[in-house]
Amino acid sequence: MDIACETQLPEAFLRYDYDEDFPFYPIPQGIPVFGAYKQLLRLKAETAFRLHLYSEVKAISARLGGKYKHIEKLINFKNNNNDL
Repeated sequence: MDIACETQLPEAFLRYDYDEDFPFYPIPQGIPVFGAYKQLLRLKAETAFRLHLYSEVKAISARLGGKYKHIEKLINFKNNNNDL
């Protein structure tokens, strides 16, 4: 699914969304499809991380363009623990 519709949002909203660390908020009724899809992918990344499915977390990050700091922190956390 293409999430390019997101570019219609003002830059300030996009920055806030990318920097937000907490993906666990309810999906509001009437949200645009790309918003719901994006939030579900973020939740899926969190679940995949907890299930140790790290390749899935990386795949989700790639689908979202590597813009979400929360997902990148999960990937970095895994990579840093591999160095031990």
